[in-house]
Amino acid sequence: MPFKNKEKAKEYFDNYNQKRNEKTKKALREMEAKERKCDLDNFKYATVLITSEGNEMHLCPNHLIALATRSLEKHEVLKLRELYGDDYWIYDMFYSDDGEAIQPVC
Repeated sequence: MPFKNKEKAKEYFDNYNQKRNEKTKKALREMEAKERKCDLDNFKYATVLITSEGNEMHLCPNHLIALATRSLEKHEVLKLRELYGDDYWIYDMFYSDDGEAIQPVC
């Protein structure tokens, strides 16, 4: 879009950027308003872990640490497998078929 002078161009782009920033802020507020709960215990304010397989695991701090240290309880591993399949974080090199940790990190 050609402009006849610099002031008009500056005014146009300032308005455009302001509207874009307002939309971005609104979207962020809406995202923050949604409560993310842990997939394992419904604790509010869970962290979203996006895995290499593209899964979005919602885990509270305790379960996120347990996942990273490969020390989840059997029933937790089975629930995550039910939700996400054989994801890297819960696959059979770290946990047995019945959910027992094979290689926990100390």
